[in-house]
This record gives sequence, structure tokens and C-alpha cells, in this order.
Amino acid sequence: MTITVPEAGRMVGLTRNAAYAAAQRGEIPTLRFGGLLRVPIAAWLRKIEEPETPRIKGRARANPKGPGVRRAK
Repeated sequence: MTITVPEAGRMVGLTRNAAYAAAQRGEIPTLRFGGLLRVPIAAWLRKIEEPETPRIKGRARANPKGPGVRRAK
């Protein structure tokens, strides 16, 4: 079963445009059927139930010691 991108966005408080932007970034899982973009319900529910990844300036944090700190070799 699938839902529309705006319906998926409304489940997490996003506007229509913000939902499509999140889908384009890969934050909302989508399937394309010709010109139709749909969100698989099971995948979306798993995604929104995941614990949130820490973010810095809109990116997932790659180095747990913070930006600019290199890992010892």
C-alpha cells in the first residue's frame, strides 16, 4: 500500500512543498510509477520510527568529535 508524498509529509508536520523537497533529498522513501510518485506506507512508518541521527548544519555528523577534528591514525 502507498500514500501520496503530501500525505506522508502531513504525518510529520510538513507542508506539500517541504514534503516533496524531503522526498527529493531521499528523506521520504518513494516509488515512481510513470509520472506518479508514491510513498510505501511500511517503509515510511519504519523511517519515522527510527531514532534521529545527530545533525550539524543540515548534514549527518560524520566525525563524533566535531568538524575539523581529525581521527588519529
